[in-house]
Amino acid sequence: MKGVTVCLPIVYGSIAWHVTKKGDSQDQCTHQWTLYVRSPHGHDLSTVLKKTVFTLHPSFLNHIREVATHPFEVTEKGWGEFEALVDLHFKDAHEKSVELRHFVKLFHGNSASAQPNNKKPVVHEYYDEVVFTDPTEEFYQCLQHLGESKTHRHTLQDLFPLYNDVEDVRRIQAAHEFITDQLRTAKDKLLRVESSAKAILDERRALVVPPTPVAPTLQSVVSTTAAAPAPAPATAPATAPTSTNPSAPAPTPPVTSTAPPSAAPALTTAIPTTTNNGNAPSGSHAPTAAALPSTTANTTAEAPVQAMPAVSTAPTSTAPEPPASN
Repeated sequence: MKGVTVCLPIVYGSIAWHVTKKGDSQDQCTHQWTLYVRSPHGHDLSTVLKKTVFTLHPSFLNHIREVATHPFEVTEKGWGEFEALVDLHFKDAHEKSVELRHFVKLFHGNSASAQPNNKKPVVHEYYDEVVFTDPTEEFYQCLQHLGESKTHRHTLQDLFPLYNDVEDVRRIQAAHEFITDQLRTAKDKLLRVESSAKAILDERRALVVPPTPVAPTLQSVVSTTAAAPAPAPATAPATAPTSTNPSAPAPTPPVTSTAPPSAAPALTTAIPTTTNNGNAPSGSHAPTAAALPSTTANTTAEAPVQAMPAVSTAPTSTAPEPPASN
């Protein structure tokens, strides 16, 4: 059956009693024990189990035992603890056998030196589930009808632990009540701590006096003004980079002129002087043209500047020319 998964719950373990020796018996056995595989709900496992093989300690006679009927168990006597193997073989040949390992325990506690208890047996068992994936139709029906087969009450039934939902629900309820009580206690502690912290904070706030504001004085104003940053100094002009290669030609210096800027020639005009009657000037003065300032030759041999000629402004004569002779 593809996509079908079925679980088979089982319990495997051992139960041991202390045996009291009688008289001068040479028997060294101190305990009687039973190794078993059972259903936690009291069902007959022979519905699905073909046989169970118990492998005991090699010191036992016939230490490999096969059991093919219910109950699937082995009872023996001994004086020491050991590990046994339990192989489960199912009725469906397609299903592989399951191997279990169990330690047969004879003493209470973790040591053989513990005081034996003749009234209380040592029960040591485990609950487990065997999972079947994609079982055949026939074996699936066997697993489904397992709950319909009830067995007779086992002689050790009162000594076996119970595996049912009632016990699980009781444990869950007990754990829930414990956690709820712990949360309630923690919440109460947290509320008390918060209340105490708030009271302490209120007391500290009541003791703190707010500072009185102070008006600024003249001295503080002067100090603020004096603390103003000074203007940044003017930066010097960058200099031309110099070459560090001695074989490189020296750079040509820039040409600058040392001559003063050229000016237009100054013209001096003589103002004629008139006589008392105003007919003719008493004299004339020729205007002198001031020579332009000479320029100084510079390194580039500029062309010389020529002086402008003098211009006369004297009045011309108005006397009549003599008549020509015949």
